[in-house]
Amino acid sequence: GAHLQGADLSRCDFRGASLKGADVRGAKFIGAQMTRADLSGAKLGPLPIGEGRFLRTDFSRADLRQADLRMAIAPRARFLEADLGQTKFEHCDLTDAELEA
Repeated sequence: GAHLQGADLSRCDFRGASLKGADVRGAKFIGAQMTRADLSGAKLGPLPIGEGRFLRTDFSRADLRQADLRMAIAPRARFLEADLGQTKFEHCDLTDAELEA
């Protein structure tokens, strides 16, 4: 996967993009558009991704430890087998999201 550690990707448009297995630890996704993006198996935490749009985004098997998803819009997102240890979800829209361990 891609190596984007520490990159400022705030407000970027990744709709439908494949970042499968990408290493984006320490990157900023604040306000990013990630609808239907594939982040399965990605290394994401810790990073701030609050206020982003993640409709139907696939976070399956992703490492989201210590990620900040506060105020993110993530209806129907998939977090199957994702590592969500210490992830912040305050005021996050997880309507119909899949959160199975």
